[in-house]
Amino acid sequence: MPGDAVTLVAGGQRLFAQWEVNEISAALAGGPFVLPADGSGARPRPTVLGWDGRVLSEGVDYELSWADNLAPTAGGPRATVTVTPLPGTEHALARPVTLEFDVVAAPVPAPGQGPEPALTTAPAGPMTPSTGDAGPGAVVAFLGGAIAVAGCGVGLRRRRRTR
Repeated sequence: MPGDAVTLVAGGQRLFAQWEVNEISAALAGGPFVLPADGSGARPRPTVLGWDGRVLSEGVDYELSWADNLAPTAGGPRATVTVTPLPGTEHALARPVTLEFDVVAAPVPAPGQGPEPALTTAPAGPMTPSTGDAGPGAVVAFLGGAIAVAGCGVGLRRRRRTR
């Protein structure tokens, strides 16, 4: 949208100006990008620069959108991230910038090599520490509303309420 403008001002003087849109540039570092286990898709965040070389801020100067980022891209179309300037900013008239990137599946750990599954629920009610030998190993178990942690000598039990 570059252009020219001619304006007549009081006194019959003619002013002439040339202008250009404040463009943006963007770049991705690293890659290929790994798919997260939660299925949300790879979402790399590029570094975005304004026309003057200043680093711009996501949510203030621009927004990001992703496409084709939910599965590995080997042998298929590459995933993309698009940087779109937000209205009301000095870069509002800049054209969106689209970058391509590769997505790979997360490596699957060998049995016994990866992290143990996380606990997703806990017994209701306040918990207080109690001592006792839970035995060797690193096993976590729920036993009648209490948590037993083997090998650390400390367990948690439900605190009884007294009146």
